[in-house]
Amino acid sequence: MLIHDYKQEVMPGLKIEIFATDINPIAVEKARLGEYPGVIAADVPEPFLKRYFIKQDQTYKLKSEIREMLIFADQNLLKDPPFSKLDLISCRNLLIYLKTETQRQVLALFQYALNPDGFLFLGSSENIGDFADHYTGVDRKWRIFKRSGSQAVLPPDMEFFIIPTTPSAGADHPNGARGPAKGSQRDLLEKSLLEHYEPVGILIDAAYNILYTYGRIDRYLKLAAGEARLNIMDMLRPGLELHLPSAIRFALAQNESVTHRRVWVKTNGDEQFVDIIVKPVGDRPDQPLTLIIIDKEAPAEAHPPTSRLNRRRLRWMMGRTAGFRT
Repeated sequence: MLIHDYKQEVMPGLKIEIFATDINPIAVEKARLGEYPGVIAADVPEPFLKRYFIKQDQTYKLKSEIREMLIFADQNLLKDPPFSKLDLISCRNLLIYLKTETQRQVLALFQYALNPDGFLFLGSSENIGDFADHYTGVDRKWRIFKRSGSQAVLPPDMEFFIIPTTPSAGADHPNGARGPAKGSQRDLLEKSLLEHYEPVGILIDAAYNILYTYGRIDRYLKLAAGEARLNIMDMLRPGLELHLPSAIRFALAQNESVTHRRVWVKTNGDEQFVDIIVKPVGDRPDQPLTLIIIDKEAPAEAHPPTSRLNRRRLRWMMGRTAGFRT
C-alpha cells in the first residue's frame, strides 16, 4: 500500500510487480485470498482502510488495485528456479535458520537475481557475512544492502534447467545451417523465461525439434511410441494439439508472438486450463528459434468432461484458432 501510494504521487505510470513467495503452499493460498480479520483496523491507518480495503462483515478484503500488483507462488528457495531482474529482494529472518554454507548459497542466488544496484533487505539479526565484495551497505541498522558489481553468476551447484537428449551439436537443420551453440541457446531461453514467473518453457528450432526445456514439461508433453524423437509435434498432450501447431507456424511465419488464454489440457494424470505464449526469439533470421511458455491458469476440473462438454469445448477452442494461418 505504501509503494502504491508513493507511485501514484510520484510515478503514476510505473508498473510494479511484487512476487510474494513461501515454501508453504497453504500459507501462500491464504495470502492470495487477500482477506484480513476486522482487528487490523487497530493497526492500519483509517485512510488506508478506506482506500485499499472493502469491509465485509467481520473482515476486510484487499481491493484489486493492490492485488493486481502481487503474484503469489509457493517456492523452495534452494530448489526452484530463481527470479531475475529484481530491483528489491526482501528476505527477512530466514537466513538465521540456515547453516553457514546454505546462507552463502542463498546470498549468491540473491546477487544473481538482483539488477545491478538492486537492493537486498534482510532481518535485523542477519548480515551479508563474507559477501562484502558482492554487496555494499546502504543502511546497516535496517540491514539494507545494494548489489555491487556488474557481473552476476548463478552458483554452479544450483542447476535448474533440464537439458534433454538432443541431436548432436553439429546436427544439420533443414536449411543446411548448423544450430547455434548450446551455451547461447541456454542463455536465450533463460533470458526470455525470466520475464515470466514459474512457467513451463520449451525452446524449439525451425524443424520443431526441442532444444531445451524448463520446468515440469511432462504435464504437457509425452514421449511418442517407437523410435525416440524430440519433435514437439509428436509429443503434445490432448488439448495442446488443437492450438500449438498452428500457433507455432504463425509465430514463425509472421515473426509475431501468439497468446492463447484458458486452453484446456489433459495433463499427465489430470486436467487443467493453461495460458500459452508462443514467441519468436533470437537474433539470427537464418536460424529461427521459438519459445513456448505454458502457465497454469486455473485448477483442474473435478471430473472429466462429458462427451457433450468435450464437443462444446472443441468448437470453442477451434473458434479461437480460426484466425491463425497454417
